Amino acid sequence: MKKLITIIALTLSLSGLRAQHEIGIGLGTAHLLGDFGGGRGRGTIFIKDLDLQSTKPSASLLYRYNFFKVLAVRGQFTYAGLSSNDIYSAEQSRFDRGLNSKTSLMDLSMQIEIHFIPLNPCSRPLHVSPYIATGLGFLRANPGIEGQGDEGFSPNELRYIKDGGPVSVLNIPFAAGLKIKTAKNVIIGLEASYRMAFTDRLDNYIRQQNDHFIFVQTQVSYLFCKEGGFRGANKEVRCPTY
Repeated sequence: MKKLITIIALTLSLSGLRAQHEIGIGLGTAHLLGDFGGGRGRGTIFIKDLDLQSTKPSASLLYRYNFFKVLAVRGQFTYAGLSSNDIYSAEQSRFDRGLNSKTSLMDLSMQIEIHFIPLNPCSRPLHVSPYIATGLGFLRANPGIEGQGDEGFSPNELRYIKDGGPVSVLNIPFAAGLKIKTAKNVIIGLEASYRMAFTDRLDNYIRQQNDHFIFVQTQVSYLFCKEGGFRGANKEVRCPTY
């Protein structure tokens, strides 16, 4: 197996499909899927419990390493706010509970991207490609929890509230998006990223399942093309005549 991996790596490095480097930014929204707010019924960590009223901003810096037409690796740093509030819940019991949380979050992730349509980054024509991505992330959050008005927390709720300071934990990102590569080495993307965090403390309320969160962003990046990279990969190679 090790020999096979070595052969594949050498083949890619010598095939003329040399890596192209890309840096960019992302701006968008952040959404917490925690214990507060949400739709009717029992709280979940999926889309049906999304509170659009609790939307907060997110901003990212990213570096992408394009090492094949259908594969890329990226590192991404994201700063975001996360919020949830029972006052927006369609479930009466959660509305009556009246708790809310606010969290500032920093997330650093490494992800591999798979393009469904081969993307030739350094060619001049316009290219469009949908993609998916996954990897591993590390987050640090500073969650806070509050009650409504001056009443504070009821005795029944105090047993679920865990104010242990900042949270540092791993998460798994799952992303899907669409890239548009312009003729000017600029790539514009729209991406939704679902993050599975290994903690139930992003809202400081530990009761059911681990908290998850979502980023939805528009991303703009610039591609640094090198001579002999993707652009010349398909050119015919002729032997010299003597």
